[in-house]
Amino acid sequence: MTVGLVSLLIVVFTINSNAQTTLRTETSFQYDKFMNGVQVQRVQFNSPAIELKYDYKTKTGNGKPINDVFGISLPITVKDDFSVALGVIKLGDWNDDESFINLTAEKKFGAVSFSLELGKGAMAENPRDYITSRISHELFTVEAGILSEYGYSGIEEFTKDKYYWAAIHPEHAFFTIGNEISRTWMGAGTRNLEGFGSFTFFNADRDNKNFWFKSQFGFGKINQKFYCLDNYRVAMSYLIVPQFFYRHFSPISTKGEYALKIEGKRTMNAEKWEITGAKDIGCFGQVAIGWQRESEKSGVNLEYYKEVRLIGCAISGEFRYETIYNRFSGFITANYEF
Repeated sequence: MTVGLVSLLIVVFTINSNAQTTLRTETSFQYDKFMNGVQVQRVQFNSPAIELKYDYKTKTGNGKPINDVFGISLPITVKDDFSVALGVIKLGDWNDDESFINLTAEKKFGAVSFSLELGKGAMAENPRDYITSRISHELFTVEAGILSEYGYSGIEEFTKDKYYWAAIHPEHAFFTIGNEISRTWMGAGTRNLEGFGSFTFFNADRDNKNFWFKSQFGFGKINQKFYCLDNYRVAMSYLIVPQFFYRHFSPISTKGEYALKIEGKRTMNAEKWEITGAKDIGCFGQVAIGWQRESEKSGVNLEYYKEVRLIGCAISGEFRYETIYNRFSGFITANYEF
């Protein structure tokens, strides 16, 4: 798989040598009693003619199977206000794989954009299908998706699990509410502000009373790429609507000159709480220190983040140590533009 992917990238780059292309890798790792080594290794290639993405995932200590994900997309601009893309997505470890033929389209009607994504299951004993659509405007966003069960037999089963969210976002604010099967989601954030940024999301499971919330605040010179409308749309879509590829969001230390994170989560009978403060220390990177508590145990967490450029390649590394779990984890990216 790896050799074939690299060969394809070389061919595509040769064909599009005059167009700007990007090669990106992402490596997530963890060392504790459950895992020792790489969790996910991503290779991503983007050019005007083709986009490829491959997530290689390793099994955790509990032995549960985890599907690798491989996708190819061919974007086509029909008009300035209309674009389509045809692709293929494959899930699995080459045993009992599941594949989808994927079609996306986006059309603009003045200030309103409408997007539609269709997926048809293939090469599986009981294939699934999915549909996702979004209507967006500078003042509002609405998105909904449905994913069928394996080997569904009718529209009722196809639409049994519902995923949708809606948001209003005036000039300096973002408010959203949504539904993910049995979970209710809410979110709120600031945007287009100088010196302060905040983003909070919350979900509650109506069946078992589980919950999860996270609030992130930036002060001073804030990260405008995080506290912005585009990122909020990406985040809520990723959290609520079914996704095949994972997405990693930057750590709290990158959210501002000073930053603060407050997070709480209940899963069955266990609750986890964390509060972490962070500081940008200029050319030395960003650092954070916090406190965690879970199941009558508490401990300290330490974080460090740094981004550098080497010969046209942007490299970032984030590292985290949690005393409560004796866990060291991290995330490293390398982004090179041709």
